[in-house]
Amino acid sequence: VMDTGCDSNHVDLKGNIKVNQSFLDGNSKTIAEDSPNFHGTHVMGSICALNNTEGIVGVAPKATTWNLRSGGPNSLFNFVDVVEAFEYAKQNKAQAINCSIGVLDNHHQPTADSIKDAYDRLGILFIGAEGNQGVQTSTNYISRYYGVIGVSNLQQDNNLHSTSNYGPNTDFTAPGASINSTKNGNAYQLLTGTSMAAPHISGLCA
Repeated sequence: VMDTGCDSNHVDLKGNIKVNQSFLDGNSKTIAEDSPNFHGTHVMGSICALNNTEGIVGVAPKATTWNLRSGGPNSLFNFVDVVEAFEYAKQNKAQAINCSIGVLDNHHQPTADSIKDAYDRLGILFIGAEGNQGVQTSTNYISRYYGVIGVSNLQQDNNLHSTSNYGPNTDFTAPGASINSTKNGNAYQLLTGTSMAAPHISGLCA
């Protein structure tokens, strides 16, 4: 999971997260706790929250997951950090990567090349959020790249949520409206967005 970090000690996540690594500012560090907006912890819970007596169960509660922090509290990501995290995942034989992220620039060829290589040569699945502007797919999301499965946000009535981006890069829609998942400090919260939809597809891939 490439995101803003994760509360790996959360009672509903502890034990499933095998790697905690931060790539902020192009530097690999072992400290990868979530930023104050709780984005990464929420995403992680939808994928792999344990099947226990606690709050929720993830789509893939037995999955082995990695917490690769590559974004800050505003949930926008620097391409340098993103590529560092991609390369780490490739070298360590990841099978699927959830990218519920927006990026700061419209295009970055090293990112496109890294994803293409991982997909074509290694068969790694990339799952990317489409974004939340309610428009044709934004250029500020990973889902526009070759090799990325783009996911839009489906609300409870099976219609596309009004904030969800859509378009030719959309491969799947998944539940993303008022999703209850993990929050820092053994808590839970409801969030809405394509960032909440993508983890459901990642869980299926796991």
